[in-house]
Amino acid sequence: MSAKPVTLVVTFQARPGKEAELGRALTAMLAPTRKEAGCINYDLHVAPNDPSKFMFYENWTSKEHHEAHDKTAHVQNLRAQINELSLPPVKTFWGKIVEAVLYAAVMISAISGIVGGCFREISNADFNRAMAAVASGWPPAWTRQSKPDFSTNSPGLAIRSTPTS
Repeated sequence: MSAKPVTLVVTFQARPGKEAELGRALTAMLAPTRKEAGCINYDLHVAPNDPSKFMFYENWTSKEHHEAHDKTAHVQNLRAQINELSLPPVKTFWGKIVEAVLYAAVMISAISGIVGGCFREISNADFNRAMAAVASGWPPAWTRQSKPDFSTNSPGLAIRSTPTS
């Protein structure tokens, strides 16, 4: 069994006059699916500006768990009625970006001095705090602020910005 998690989005466009019926059919999928082995989350959304558009956002612990889900009775039951209720659903698989790697790339850019047209200088202490932020998880504290504080007094990552002329 693969150890790689699987994320997918499945979108539905209700046929005219079938919005409520499609909504009920999709909602009926929630409880049994969430009980399945390997289901991390299985969430149903509706477009706030168009009640005929629905979306499942799903995360599974492995491809095999998702494949087992596709073979369940409740999925087969939905498939039997979906053509009457919806245009063909669109299923899109997604790959997760490894946050620490992405954050490290941002840090390397900052350290090398090529960020937003400014050179960035970073002290050894700031560099060590940045690497500790990478090691402690994502997102670092400064990304949760409404406006990043790049001063040395920041509770999260501290990078002093010095624009070049």
